[in-house]
Amino acid sequence: MRQTILFLAMIAPMSVHADEVKFIRKPTVKAVDGTFEVSFAVSQTTDVEVAIVDKGGRVVRHLTAGVIGGEVNPLPPLKTGLSQTLAWDGKDDDGKPAVRGPFTAQVRAGLTSKLGAMIANPAEINPSPHYNRLFGLATDEGGPIPIKAMDMAFDDQGRLYLYGQAGWREPIYRCDREFKPVPFPATGEPTTHLTLAEDSEGKRLPVYGRYGTGWSNKGIDIGPDGRIYVRCMYDWNKYFVTVFKPDGTAEKHDRIQGGILGPLSEGSGGIRIDRARFFYVGTDGFPAGTPNAHQWSSSIVKVKPDGGGIAQLPDPKEGEEPGRVDPERGIVFEDYLFDGAVTAYPRMSPRQDRGCVCKEARFDIDQFGRLYVPDVLQFCIHVYDNQGNWITDIGHYGNCDAMGNGSGPPIPFGWPMSCSINNAGRLYVADVLNHRVVRVDPLYAAEVACDVLASQ
Repeated sequence: MRQTILFLAMIAPMSVHADEVKFIRKPTVKAVDGTFEVSFAVSQTTDVEVAIVDKGGRVVRHLTAGVIGGEVNPLPPLKTGLSQTLAWDGKDDDGKPAVRGPFTAQVRAGLTSKLGAMIANPAEINPSPHYNRLFGLATDEGGPIPIKAMDMAFDDQGRLYLYGQAGWREPIYRCDREFKPVPFPATGEPTTHLTLAEDSEGKRLPVYGRYGTGWSNKGIDIGPDGRIYVRCMYDWNKYFVTVFKPDGTAEKHDRIQGGILGPLSEGSGGIRIDRARFFYVGTDGFPAGTPNAHQWSSSIVKVKPDGGGIAQLPDPKEGEEPGRVDPERGIVFEDYLFDGAVTAYPRMSPRQDRGCVCKEARFDIDQFGRLYVPDVLQFCIHVYDNQGNWITDIGHYGNCDAMGNGSGPPIPFGWPMSCSINNAGRLYVADVLNHRVVRVDPLYAAEVACDVLASQ
């Protein structure tokens, strides 16, 4: 039912906070039994965000974000209804006592957005050397550093992980922000061990990730504990997620070829891991019962920390409805079961199609667990809370001719193929048709900050 509700909401997009959102009871903080209670109430169904901020303005605890007052109950610690009371235990996101106080509880409601900047906009870049300087990374001599890689990710220490630099099969490469190599303890080199996947002769393979359907690479992410998760091929056009420990050694799991996720679809891509160790991956199609543009669209599924993957639908027992599966096992799609999936977020596009689209869409997830999902068919980025409630759409169609006021939508996209969000909530969108990166900044209909007094 949740997937059906989401689809209906997307036919005629409207904000969950279409009217003016306000606090009918302004946020307050009080000490209760060794914790701090943040209480507030809003005027209507909307999304809310609650964070604890240190004296330097840095968020030390992302308490929650989600839609309240809607048809689907929010995830804890949010509760049903427009009035909320949340407890903060004094710890940061890593479960350690928060430092750098005094602290502030920051409560926001009604997420919207505004155009932040056009980065490397070809309509404003002339001649080409300026274009190269913008896209290059300066050396000590002032020239650009070329990066040849199909995928990359940063860890919490700002180190860069690359793969798909030159050949068909390579290990993961690690360097710092100055592009100086950072060796792994297990290898003594800036490259990982081989994966646990084996070829026909039983030899272990490096990451198989440069060529293939959609160029084969499908994503890399670094977990909170430093583990490296790579979505790649274990055989031609057969995909899984392989895991490396922080020291660079391959880690064995129970799915296919020793991976933690798999098999996975070849037409969709992306992988993210949240602080609770849940996985988020793109998969072909929409959940069963949902109208489905299968060739072009895909969904994102949230998968349990112990892993999962695509499985054959079980044969129905006598008198049983076909495709019926215990929801605890996973989510049923049109022609397969995604084992281990707990939530689906639809309408990511494009999925790779060898006849037209060379590369699949890539999504991102913020520190609050909200998902940002590209959709080239609607020229926008869909935003969902972690429960699967749709929050808002960002952007609409616009091309490079739309340069002045009133000549296009406030946030123009021609082919918003992938996106990435930073810790400040700024969203960066790769607008492929317009050959530019668009920065989108967050706005809120209502926002209040209240002190968490040290004496409490």
